[in-house]
Amino acid sequence: MKKLNVMKMKKVILSVLVGSTMILASCGGSGYTTDQEAVVEGYENMKESEASFYEEMMEIEKDYRADRDEIVKDYEGKSFGEKENKLLEKAASDDEAKGHLEDLRDLEFSYECEKAELSYSNWKATWGIKQAVADHKNMLEKDALKSFNDKTDPVEKDLNKMRNDHYEAVGKLDEKK
Repeated sequence: MKKLNVMKMKKVILSVLVGSTMILASCGGSGYTTDQEAVVEGYENMKESEASFYEEMMEIEKDYRADRDEIVKDYEGKSFGEKENKLLEKAASDDEAKGHLEDLRDLEFSYECEKAELSYSNWKATWGIKQAVADHKNMLEKDALKSFNDKTDPVEKDLNKMRNDHYEAVGKLDEKK
């Protein structure tokens, strides 16, 4: 079971890395531009990539919790934390529990690596546009800044909502237990 999920995780990461590379290549590197229209368009287009990013992050979260819960299922407790504590207690003197603890820690390591790789890939794909938006907000003045903000603030609001919704949904994954 563990190997199957790790293989699935590697496929997801590979598809994201390939997709990000294609995005970066099509943008000519970092995606940074000083062309105001291109910045606004790129920022609007970023909503789609961010939505995909959060969908993939949620799959990582769900897969991790399913695998984690399978490893600790035979240990007493109402929550994962309680079951993990029982596992740790038993691992002090039980070889099977030691094996489960090793599996759990390997899973946690893979989970953290997968999230970090996906986050880094997303960062590389969006850095240029995010930096261009920030630079435009700093270099534009008065009416030009207001016009720019009128175009980018709704996108920023949508991106913030996606991020907040994601973290709320991740929190609810643990509440279900």
